[in-house]
Amino acid sequence: RYDQFAVGITLWEMLCSRKLFKASNDIAVLKLIQECNVPAPSSINSKVPKELDEIVLKSLSRDPSDRFENLDQMNRAMIKFLYSTYPDFNSTDLSYFAKELFKEDISKDREKLFNFGKVDIAPYIEDFKSEQSGGGSGKSKENASTPVANNSIKEKTKKETKLFDFGFEGEEKGKKSTSKLKVKIPRGSSKGKTKSDFVQPKLKSSTREQTKSRTNISNFKNTGTIKKPDTLKSNSNILKLAPVAALLLVCFFGYKNKFWGLLGSSEKKSRSVASSTAMKSIQVDRKDYKLTLNNFDKFKQKVFLNNELITVNVFGSIEGLGSGVYILRVEEKGKRHFIKRVKIDGLEKNLEVNIPIMNEAKYSFVFTSGSCGEGILSIEIFGESRLESVPIKQSEGIPVPLNINNFGEIEPISYEVYFTGKGQTLKRIISLELTREDQMIDLCDFI
Repeated sequence: RYDQFAVGITLWEMLCSRKLFKASNDIAVLKLIQECNVPAPSSINSKVPKELDEIVLKSLSRDPSDRFENLDQMNRAMIKFLYSTYPDFNSTDLSYFAKELFKEDISKDREKLFNFGKVDIAPYIEDFKSEQSGGGSGKSKENASTPVANNSIKEKTKKETKLFDFGFEGEEKGKKSTSKLKVKIPRGSSKGKTKSDFVQPKLKSSTREQTKSRTNISNFKNTGTIKKPDTLKSNSNILKLAPVAALLLVCFFGYKNKFWGLLGSSEKKSRSVASSTAMKSIQVDRKDYKLTLNNFDKFKQKVFLNNELITVNVFGSIEGLGSGVYILRVEEKGKRHFIKRVKIDGLEKNLEVNIPIMNEAKYSFVFTSGSCGEGILSIEIFGESRLESVPIKQSEGIPVPLNINNFGEIEPISYEVYFTGKGQTLKRIISLELTREDQMIDLCDFI
C-alpha cells in the first residue's frame, strides 16, 4: 500500500501537470505528505472524469486501510474505467505513441549500434581463446615472443581474414562506409578450408600505390636498379597528336564567331530548360505539412477536413497535408461543432489550432432509409456549406442543430436543404421541420 500511494502521486501529477506536494525544502514536503490534503484532479483539470477522481483519491488516502487492498485491485479498477470510458482504446496506440515520442532517441541508438558494428573485435577473441586454453592473455604471449616472430604471425593472420556482415547496409542508405567487420582467425582454424572460403578485402588505391613503391624499393635493394616508368612511349604519342591539335586550333580561330554564337544559343537553351524545370519543381505540391490540434480528445471527437473524415494520431496531429485552404470541422456528441478555415501556404510547415470548449447543442438527424434516389444534398450547418452524397453514408444520419431559446427549450424550426438528382442540374428545395431532439427525418419521403 505504500507503493500504491507512490503510484497515486504519479497518476495525480500526470493528470494535473504539476507537483502534488511542493514546498521550499524536504522537511516542509514531508509535513505536507503527513497532512495529505489532496485536491481532486478534476478541480485542476476539468477533463478528468469523476470516476478517475475516485480511483486517484482512494489510492492517496491518508489512512492505508482506506486505500485499495492491493495494487492488483487498483489495476482492475483502472482497467474497468479505461474500457468503460474509452471503448475504442487499443494497446497498439501505446506502441505508436512511444515510437513517435522517442523516435529521435531510437534513431541515435541505431546509429550507435551501427558504429559499434565497425569495432575490430579480433584482439578480444584472441585473448578469450588464449584464456580458455590456459595460456594467459594474448598480450603476455606477444610480449614474450621475439619481434621477428610477431611480424610473421601478424602477416599470416592478416592473410587469414574474414568479413562478417551485421546487416546494417540497408539501414544506412547513401553512406559509402560498410558495416563489414574484419575478424582475425587464429592459426590452425583454417584447416580443411580453401581460399574461396575467405573473402579477401579490397585494397584502396592509395594502398596499392604504396605497395608498388615498396616493390620498387625492394628491387633496388636486390638488384641495385629501379625500373623506370614508360614515359618515353607516352611522349612519342603526344608528338604524333601534335599536328592534329594544330589543325583543330586553326579551324577554331577561323570559325570562332560561329562557334561562340552556337555556344551562346545552347547556353540560353540550357538556361531556359533549367529555369522551366525549377519552376515546375516549385509548382509541385508538397505533402509534408502538419496540422496539430491542441486540446483534441481522440476518444470523444471526430475531425473533418473539407467534409472528409480524417485520422488524427495520438499526438493530436494530422500529417501529410498539401498546401491549400481547408475547412476544419471538429464534432463531439451533444456539442456544437467547431469550424475553422485553415490556410496552408508553405510559409509554416507545422500549424497549430486550439480547440476551445464547445457549447452544448441538441440535434435532429437526416437519413435515408434505402436507395430511394441518388444525387447531392446541399446543406449549411453552423455556417459551413456542405455537399453530402445521397444515399447518406452515415448510419446515424447527418446531425442538424435545433433552435434553442434562452430558457433552454426547443423551438420548432424549418430547415431548407437543396437536392440535385444524379445527372440533373436543377436544384430542388426541400423544407425540413425540426421539432424535437433526436428526431429522425427520412429524406426518402421528400425525394
